[in-house]
Amino acid sequence: MTNDTNGWLQMPGSRTLHAPVNGQWWYWANTRSAATPDGFNQEETIKAIRAGDAAKRPD
Repeated sequence: MTNDTNGWLQMPGSRTLHAPVNGQWWYWANTRSAATPDGFNQEETIKAIRAGDAAKRPD
């Protein structure tokens, strides 16, 4: 397998946004709940992607 030296993937759990989304200037990947109402509901997707990567690693 060869990796492109000019490419990269970043999956931050939080960071500032270039422009507000629904009035929010900060991005959080977490699933929305009463405790974390401002999340973007991407937590499970990130977990699934990372779990898939782990499954592909050789022992």
